[in-house]
Amino acid sequence: MPWGWFVLIIIIIIIMSSSLFSLAPYAQFTAADSVIIHWRTSTPATGLVRYTQAEPTPPLDQWQTAVATADGLIVANVTEHAVPIGGLDPTKPLTFVAESAPLTTFTAYEITRGPTETSAPITLRPWLAAPDTLRLAIFNDLHSHKDYIARGLALPETQDLAPGLVLFNGDCAGDASTLAELDTFFLSALPPTTAAGHTLLFLRGNHDYRGAMARHLREHLSPLKEHNGYYGAFTLGPVRFLCLDTGEDKPDDHPKYGALAACDALFAEQVRFAKAEMQSEEWKSAPWRVVVLHMSPFCDWPEDDNCHAATRLRNALDEAFAGANIDLMLAAHTHHYNLFPANTIGRPYPILIGGGCRNSDIATITHLSATPTRLSVTPYKIKGAPLPGVYLTR
Repeated sequence: MPWGWFVLIIIIIIIMSSSLFSLAPYAQFTAADSVIIHWRTSTPATGLVRYTQAEPTPPLDQWQTAVATADGLIVANVTEHAVPIGGLDPTKPLTFVAESAPLTTFTAYEITRGPTETSAPITLRPWLAAPDTLRLAIFNDLHSHKDYIARGLALPETQDLAPGLVLFNGDCAGDASTLAELDTFFLSALPPTTAAGHTLLFLRGNHDYRGAMARHLREHLSPLKEHNGYYGAFTLGPVRFLCLDTGEDKPDDHPKYGALAACDALFAEQVRFAKAEMQSEEWKSAPWRVVVLHMSPFCDWPEDDNCHAATRLRNALDEAFAGANIDLMLAAHTHHYNLFPANTIGRPYPILIGGGCRNSDIATITHLSATPTRLSVTPYKIKGAPLPGVYLTR
């Protein structure tokens, strides 16, 4: 056989044996009973998820199916797939596979598919270790240091915690200008994290507003279901969470944003929502009330404490926060771990700021566990050393 033909056959075999999945599935939390399964295919294709929470796991043909729909049509002929699943029990594992088939013909009256490919099955841990027991891990300010995710989750203390949910509190996707950069900075770390059993909750920080990909984040990193945005409130076990998107750190008209920022209007919308939430029965009756936001209303770094976003936050919500019986505020942004105990800085609630990306000496993973009578929050350096945390009992 001529050498050229041999090379061509090898290339064809490689192409035919390559997976349709160019980015393996990863699961994102969108509400207390809902996830969205994301994946990418190398060519436009269909997308379907088969899933079950039954125990023991039944045969695949007995699993439920889910597809994404829009305007009366099942989403198809796309490479970025995002299939929502609702009605889940957060106390049970979720096992799922993703299925895609390339569309070889897609015209008005003729649709043909290539062979269907199915991902490896993935089992997600329950978000609640028991109906009243929550365990989660928190990262912030990774800024393209995606290796810290695997390192933090590999800590013996994290393994002992066995978190079902991993929360990213801003500036984790990085200010990517292309999809390749977004993959490199962050997305490529998410399939292995999901394969290990973790569901992901993504919240925005100021750097997640930057770069051309900022306007395409929701194609890859789903917002919370409640407002179809990166803010909202939900209850998991004994904890009521209020999550806010604190926006850019500079005014909307700052030259760096090219007259294309509109954070003030979005934040005003959130102020109305947050004030209503903190007066709600769900908030008032929860055993524990936790606020999660990227920028803190107070920090001891003057540049960050006096920036536009922090001032806007204080002016709009400081008084409401003070009267809301907050048990804990989880913040980020400064890249330096800090803990301000309750009543030490004029606030009746503690503020814990996670460490950031600059090096592994200050980057942190924070563990949160809660029962109706105990809230325990311990930050760890990525290198493994514990830091002072917040430990509350009823």
